[in-house]
Amino acid sequence: MQARAGIGEPFSTNTRTLLPRLRLLAPSFLYPTVFADRPVVLSGDVTRAVVRGRDLVSRLPAPASTLRLLTSAGAGAASFVPAGPSTRPDAAGRWSLVLRQPPPAGSFAVDAVGSRLRSPVLVVESLSRIAFAASGRALTGSVTPAQPGRIVDIERLAADAQGRLPDGRQVCRFPNGICDAEAWVTVARAPLGTAGAGFSATVESAGRYRARLPDRDAQGGPRAYGGVSQEIDVG
Repeated sequence: MQARAGIGEPFSTNTRTLLPRLRLLAPSFLYPTVFADRPVVLSGDVTRAVVRGRDLVSRLPAPASTLRLLTSAGAGAASFVPAGPSTRPDAAGRWSLVLRQPPPAGSFAVDAVGSRLRSPVLVVESLSRIAFAASGRALTGSVTPAQPGRIVDIERLAADAQGRLPDGRQVCRFPNGICDAEAWVTVARAPLGTAGAGFSATVESAGRYRARLPDRDAQGGPRAYGGVSQEIDVG
């Protein structure tokens, strides 16, 4: 028996209105890396797509109750719990929520209370912002956000002008200059001050240096904000 083209036929040339969908439009990448001192703005819409065949004709705002930000407390979809912020879509179905200070790592989603609508999962990694400068062999820097009790690694590039280690291994790829982690050797460790923001160290030799804050402490404790400074040349 021949199928009747209509609302329920996906290949029909009739105009069809699909089920409501809660979309996450920003950030555009579902695995963003951000700086911890900047809020993360999530935005999207709750709409019903109007299609003709495979073509999108328009989007209509869909009724939705309160939208809330969720965060994962473990593995699996059922582990998501409210994270605090909530909002309601505007007349066009658009919404936005702000994550004020993202954690070092976390998974987030948005759902509509009282419905089965839920956005895709956003997996966020947050980094410290590390400023780094030199005056002669004296190095100074700052870390944002402040992290009292942490220690900054001062690292020197160990590769030669060809990007090779003393044993001949190629660890830097030219011309882009990207170097593997093993190309950097820790030459000093600089504790953050009591305020958790500033650090200083003195190095013995010229070279290219950077400051790095591991995302875990030396004892393998809970994940913290990691980060790497810009590279600087010390004469």
